[in-house]
Amino acid sequence: MSYVAAIFIQRADESQNEIVARANQLIAANFSAIEAVRTVRVMANDPGRAEDFGIVEIDVMQSRNPEALALLRSIFMLLCEETNWGMELNWDGIEAVEPDFCTYLRRQYGTRLPVEFDEDEEFLLA
Repeated sequence: MSYVAAIFIQRADESQNEIVARANQLIAANFSAIEAVRTVRVMANDPGRAEDFGIVEIDVMQSRNPEALALLRSIFMLLCEETNWGMELNWDGIEAVEPDFCTYLRRQYGTRLPVEFDEDEEFLLA
């Protein structure tokens, strides 16, 4: 069984390439001193994956390391402050192996504040 923590960017005014570039720039500028930053991947998804995994996905290479998971959450909070992207922070089973990382968050497009949500709830990021 695979456990993956990831940020899924569902909607933005920018193109996928612009989102990837901006996310990489923000991560490098704010977290370069953290050892776990080497595990961060920012990837544009093809249209077939975009419905389930967003137009851009950010993960920590399927790490279960608490430092990497905390970094992913910090990246999500930074993106909430610095962008208007519609996105979610999805732990996808991580809570089964790391109980401290189980608060699913979403942030609607055009807003700044993330909110908790149940992964089973219906939610449109538009």
